[in-house]
Amino acid sequence: MRLLDYGGGEGGIQPVLNFAEIHTYDVGECRPSLGIYDVVQCMHVLEHVGNPLATIREAFDCCMIGGLLYVEVPYEFTTVEDCVNGRLPCIDEHINKFSIESVRAMLESLGGNILSVEEGSIEILHLNGSARVVRGLARRI
Repeated sequence: MRLLDYGGGEGGIQPVLNFAEIHTYDVGECRPSLGIYDVVQCMHVLEHVGNPLATIREAFDCCMIGGLLYVEVPYEFTTVEDCVNGRLPCIDEHINKFSIESVRAMLESLGGNILSVEEGSIEILHLNGSARVVRGLARRI
């Protein structure tokens, strides 16, 4: 199995898989080979880039036919009601904000098969607590 950590920088959030060949691509480097990875993960990248739709398309292009794209972003879309009630996102350096609907729309635009889009939570050490995330999984067809 070949896995690409798309936008993973130094590989700090790669899974430990002794049965997989794992590569890391930092956004801004020379693009990785297209269409050769079984799994491409794009975790906590899209909230930092100038064009998240172009970035997710580039990541998806690295998946082989039948391959999987896993996306995870902070769930930081704030409604007017949230603002009025003081419920604001805990991370403010992100230039893009996402919801379940926006992640689903991005995955739909790729033309693959959406397997899952859901809300979850992760522990974030520098926040001393958990944060909401949106996770999406699509298969290239």
